[in-house]
This record gives sequence, C-alpha cells and structure tokens, in this order.
Amino acid sequence: MDSQELAPFNISVRAGYGAVVLDIDGEFDMSEVETFRSCVDEIITSCDSAVVVDLAGVTFIDSSAIQALLNIGRCLAGEGRELRLQHLSAPVARILELAGLTNLLGETGDPCG
Repeated sequence: MDSQELAPFNISVRAGYGAVVLDIDGEFDMSEVETFRSCVDEIITSCDSAVVVDLAGVTFIDSSAIQALLNIGRCLAGEGRELRLQHLSAPVARILELAGLTNLLGETGDPCG
C-alpha cells in the first residue's frame, strides 16, 4: 500500500451573503458523495437561499462527485435557486477543464466576501 495518507473528507457549513456556503476539504470522490448529498438535501429543505460550494481544500475530485454537483445544480435551478462554485483548487479546475465543464460548473465570483 502507498505510504501517502488520504486527505480526510470534511464539509463545514456557514452563512454567506445571501447564500449557504459549504466548505469542502479533502478527497471528494464516490465514497463521499452520499455525505455531500445528505448535507445539501438538509440545506435545500431548511432554507431558500443559493448554495455555494467552496472547493479550495479539495485535493481530488472524481466523476461521481462532479455528477453530484451537476444534479444538485439542476435541482436548485428547478426551484429558482442556484449552485455556485468558488475557490476551485488546482486539481478541481483541471478536471473540470478536461471534462469540458468549466462553463457549466466553473468558478463564479466570491459572493461571500
């Protein structure tokens, strides 16, 4: 086994300016998608603001995590709300670029100051 330790996955939630912000750290992959979905589902049912996902601390993202972001974005759009990404880490920005999703899921301005 590789001696590198995997970065633990953490989500913290905070209030932003007119949005709920999820700060994600670590490896965002298929093993963490359900944790992410559960957190966002709770936010969606408890408030009506936009959802911002801060990806500055994400060291790796896979296709299942990207699919989860796309699905949450569609769900929020159906309610007249939006999903915004901010502070994309270099690995996330690169994967979105390679997948051709920069325009769809690319970083927006910092709505949280």
